[in-house]
Amino acid sequence: MFVSRVIELIRIEDCGIDGIKKTVQKLKSLGFKIGLATNAPFRVVPKVLAKLELTHLFDNTTSAEFEEQGKPSPDVYLTASKKLRELGQNCIAMEDSSSGIKAAKREGMTVIGFTNNGTNTN
Repeated sequence: MFVSRVIELIRIEDCGIDGIKKTVQKLKSLGFKIGLATNAPFRVVPKVLAKLELTHLFDNTTSAEFEEQGKPSPDVYLTASKKLRELGQNCIAMEDSSSGIKAAKREGMTVIGFTNNGTNTN
């Protein structure tokens, strides 16, 4: 029930974070592989990507729902890097949470941290 409510809120509310769409578009245009490693339930992921019109830019998506441990464990990032056929040390993670930053660093990734600062725009 909780996940269904989250999906409904995604449908009716603005869930974008300022600058993310443009950043992902730019990285994709430069030839980077793009993956998503999230603690969110997997069925939420396509809803968010579709709402933000980003689905076509992602090479794969991964949810900690299918891992033994969520972030800050690096498991979801390990799976994401494997799906991209890249070593963790060759990846850059963009993260908005301390647990995500810890997870990506534990997988050996370079991390770019950002905050929402209370704004929700694309």
